[in-house]
Amino acid sequence: MAEDPALAKFDELRLESGFVCFGEQFVHRADGSFELNPGSLDDYLKLFRELEGRAEGSINIVHLGSVKRDDKETAYSPCPSNQNFGFYSLLRIAQAIGERNVSVPIKIGIISNRIHQVTGEERLDPEMATVLGPCGVIPKEFPNVKCFNVDLPDNQAIENLPDEMVAAILSEFAGPHQSQVIAYRGRYRWERRYEQVKLPKVVLSGTPNERTEIRRLRRGGVYLITGGTGGIGLAMAKYLARVCQPTLVLTKRTAFPEKSKWKELLNSKEAPEAVITTIRELLEIERLGAEVEVFVAEASDQEQMRGVVNETFKRFHAINGVIHAAGSIRPRLIKTMTKEMADSVLSPKVHGTMVLFDLLRGANLDFMVLFSSMSSVIGPYAHADYSAANCFLDAFANYSNSLAKFHTLAINWPVWKEVGVGARIPYFAELEALLGVEDLQDEMLKRAILTNDGLEAFTRALDSDLPRIIVSPESLDHLLEQSRAPFDPATYLSRIQDGRRTLPRHGIQKDGSDQPSNEVETALGEIWSSVFGLERIGVHELFSHLGGNSLLAMQIVSKIRSLYQISFTLREFFEAPTIAQLSSVIEARILAEIESLTDDQARQLVSHP
Repeated sequence: MAEDPALAKFDELRLESGFVCFGEQFVHRADGSFELNPGSLDDYLKLFRELEGRAEGSINIVHLGSVKRDDKETAYSPCPSNQNFGFYSLLRIAQAIGERNVSVPIKIGIISNRIHQVTGEERLDPEMATVLGPCGVIPKEFPNVKCFNVDLPDNQAIENLPDEMVAAILSEFAGPHQSQVIAYRGRYRWERRYEQVKLPKVVLSGTPNERTEIRRLRRGGVYLITGGTGGIGLAMAKYLARVCQPTLVLTKRTAFPEKSKWKELLNSKEAPEAVITTIRELLEIERLGAEVEVFVAEASDQEQMRGVVNETFKRFHAINGVIHAAGSIRPRLIKTMTKEMADSVLSPKVHGTMVLFDLLRGANLDFMVLFSSMSSVIGPYAHADYSAANCFLDAFANYSNSLAKFHTLAINWPVWKEVGVGARIPYFAELEALLGVEDLQDEMLKRAILTNDGLEAFTRALDSDLPRIIVSPESLDHLLEQSRAPFDPATYLSRIQDGRRTLPRHGIQKDGSDQPSNEVETALGEIWSSVFGLERIGVHELFSHLGGNSLLAMQIVSKIRSLYQISFTLREFFEAPTIAQLSSVIEARILAEIESLTDDQARQLVSHP
């Protein structure tokens, strides 16, 4: 199979040692090329295993998987395979760096095209904009890695780029960037900046007989809200009911009682409290003058959403506007993230938007509003997939508007204090467990937006002609400055509460069966005790029952690697969550390597210094 011509183009400028060039199927190193499966972690592990001995102080990666090469108009499908070359490729690269414990400085230049609108004349394709998520988050989770994105003009094939443009791309690795996002257009180099705007207040009508002054809302209009029974979805539905008495079609991912049973269920104890609470909200919305219909449908399921759209047109003869508020969020480290985990977060926003656009691109909509997040702006720690999903929404708004079918607006929301994630205790519990803190929810909610303020921002944004609006209760410049600072997980460790030491201890046995039985268990016991700050830990005590979190696990894994000089990953640690289980894994790893060692080396490997 012939080498990727794009890689050959970069080879013309003689890639120096320390540069690695990723194409869609091939990787080019200074000493040659080989084929690589972009979805295979093993292939990336093999690559970094070879690079470790050859890297001369640093590694520079030119990542070309996000460059689109076809000349056809984009035809979206619910499951775009190209994510393997973009988002998932970057995910696997980061995981390989973590699993191989590569500590030399690494720079990843993510080369793309058709993602950013700069001149207004670009042919856009937002599918690969998901790479901007890991571009922002990887450096937070891997301190030795820096990432940046260069978006190229789309007027020529990448294998035919002028030598000066290839040289310019390679020169980006030499210095620091004020912005992680760069675009080349013509003779100019652009860096992304944000401009503060003050949108005028919209005066709402005072009586039902008067017309609302929000020009994109119709009195009695038909509006589809995906994720419509969630906290923010219901807040939007109630707002629309007040200002224009519409017909509201709300989608919900999980089963929900039929409308004919709502009032009956209120007076019974058959339904869960959460369902009763939602029904009360829906009936209140109808009391305000709206007609409400709830459809059970997954936003990313094309057939289910086709059924919702067809039934809406059949019954109400129109859809005047769409609010795409469906989404899923779970804090996860890249090191422990699986494709299935990431898919569950990408799917509602990425695939869901594609499905909606495909079904409604010919409809006479007044607007489509995409509920994005500040995560696409600041790239928060442990949210690579969520940031990626919202980066896609931001790019999609420009793409949709470039077709001039209807006005599309992406709103980057902060946390809402009273509804949504802000009111979701399990989310904060997971995030606090991940970081090892107990007061994170209070801190984040101090910076959150109130529902009334969010609705006011929505009103002003919808009345504007802007394709994307960031809503921030805080200074955006300050947040961006904070996001550029190196993330140090150790700063959170000092905030871990002493209450962990009083947690119920599972595993300490009176018969002494929890005592170390060999040198490896003894050494691991000392590592765990030092990390947890406990005098003694039983070899059968579960890491989670001790109050363990990912930051503590990272410390333990680092100490194990240093002590035994073996390859050992965070994922493997969580698969063996007791000292005894961990000891067995490490002993097996040592035995697998011991045949190549002398007797003296073997004794030194298993002994505790």
